[in-house]
Formats: sequence, structure tokens, C-alpha cells
Amino acid sequence: MNNAKIRMNLLLIMLCLVFSSCLPEYNVVTNSDDSTSVTTSELRNFRPDYYCDDIYHGEIKSIFLYSASQTSQTCEGQLVEVKCFKGSLQYSDNYATYKYESCTESNYRYEQEEVSYGSECIGADVQRVCTDNSCGDWIPNYSFISCKVADAPVVTADPGLVVNGILTDTTEWTIDPGWSIVSGEAIIGSVAYSGNEWLKKNTVLTVGKLYEISFSISNYTQGSLQIDSWYPDYTEYLKLFSANGTYTYQFRAAITDLSFMASANSSFTLNNIILNEVVEKPAVESNLALNGTFSDTSAWTLDQGWQITNGKATIGAVTYSGNEWLKQNGIL
Repeated sequence: MNNAKIRMNLLLIMLCLVFSSCLPEYNVVTNSDDSTSVTTSELRNFRPDYYCDDIYHGEIKSIFLYSASQTSQTCEGQLVEVKCFKGSLQYSDNYATYKYESCTESNYRYEQEEVSYGSECIGADVQRVCTDNSCGDWIPNYSFISCKVADAPVVTADPGLVVNGILTDTTEWTIDPGWSIVSGEAIIGSVAYSGNEWLKKNTVLTVGKLYEISFSISNYTQGSLQIDSWYPDYTEYLKLFSANGTYTYQFRAAITDLSFMASANSSFTLNNIILNEVVEKPAVESNLALNGTFSDTSAWTLDQGWQITNGKATIGAVTYSGNEWLKQNGIL
């Protein structure tokens, strides 16, 4: 008798599969003995073609889809409800707008948010792929929307540093034999000498600070002038001035003396020496915020009223009461 009932139930199941959408809820039990029950999982063996990937006929799931497969803006997406019907997915009404499983963002981004004065902002065309409401890293990995070149250092005149335009007080200077100070000018080559000759003002600099110096060379016939207050930074130390003109130059002091060195057999006049300290703008720590592009919820603590989707933090999409916080801990 039980066999006849089972055969009858199986026939009903086949009819249900062909003419209705009763699965997967359909479950036939012939008697109280579990061994004679026909389960949903057994029903699926009759029509494996009624599967829709990971769900079966009559089952519903939500998937995150995007409004475009490629965009130069932020990828916009939404959860779309889909139902399996006889092996085919049926989508909810918003599928007309949201139907792409992935979205590629194309944009222009910069390597740094701010670069030092005199440097150049480096940028590139970048792309990233977004799937399932999460976006990967930009390729190449440039993530800043804008880049700023830092302001030029401010040069301020410190009366204690300014050397009078004419060299009137020879007591301030240490002079090698090849140099002479005449009528407020320093002259090299008017007397015989051999080797390099120095003209120094002692203990006027602070090691590590940035300075701007200007001076004039006139009556030039031969040789060269170097400012060796850059020692031991020999790259800058090798800077040569070997023609008439007025020069302005910035350097970072490695010693405390302001030293002019004339090469062997030089002949020219030095005057109008002005020295100022350069007040440097403090370095700005670039972008302390972590994951400021909201690629996902990492690094952020969200109260229930906040949501992070599509690279944005939004408030009000869900019901909440009172004040709501979006924060990062321990970064200040």
C-alpha cells in the first residue's frame, strides 16, 4: 500500500513541476515514518534543469548590480532581488536600471596630495573594478583626486644675518692673504698668492637651516668663486661662479661659517653681499585619514544611521534617532 502511495505522490510531484511553481515548498509525507517522506532535496533530483546557479525554482536572493559596466564617475549600484523560475532568473523592476555585475571606474588620480615647492605633481589615468558593492585599488595605485604644490618658502631678513652691501667693517671677516678689502669691496688677485684663498665671516650660520645669499661679481678676468658653507655636501660645494653678474642662491648650512673661496689665480671683485634665513613652511603630513575614498568600511566605525556604499558615506538611508557618528580612532 505504501508503495502505491509513494508512486502517486511522485506522479503529483511531476505534475507540479510541469504545471506550477510550487517548489521548493512542496513536501509530500506518506505517513509518520520519516523513511517514507519525500523531501525538497529529493524533489530537485527530478528536475535538475530547474536550478539557477545556487538557488532552485521558487527561491529568491538579492545580488548587488551596477547601472553601468564602465564609467568616468563613481560606480552606482543597488541590491536587486532575483527569483528562480524553472531554471531562469527573474529580476525585480529595478533591474532595468541596475543590471551589471561589475563596474570599471576610469579617472585621473595623483600619487600625492601635496608635493614640496619646486616639485611637480605626478598623476596618471587610473582604473579600478567594483564588484558586490566593493571596489579594488586604483591601478596604478594613485588615489588622490587633487594635488597641490606647497607654497614657496618665505625669505625673511634677520638684521643679525644681513651683511652690509659694502664691506666696511673688516673686523667681521677673516681674510686670507690673497684677498684685500678696499673701499667696501673684496678684491682677489690684486696681490700675488698661490692655492685657494678664503674670505670668511665666522659663526653666522646655524647648521641645518636654509639660507638665501645674494652677491655681485665685477671686474672679472679669470678664476672662480665658491661658497663652501655647504661642506661636507660636496655636490653643492662644487657650485662655481665665474662671470660678472649678481647672483642669488639658496643653500642649507652644514657649518657655521659663511665662507667664500677663490680658486688659484683668480682675479675679480666681490661686493653687495646679503644673507637671509629662509623660513620654511612646516611639512604637512599628507592625508592622515585612512581609506578616505570609502572603498569599503575598513578603518571606519559607523553608527547605525551611516552607510558606506559606492565610495560614499551617506546618512539617512536607514531610520535612526539621535546623533550618529562616523569616525576613525587613534589617528590624531
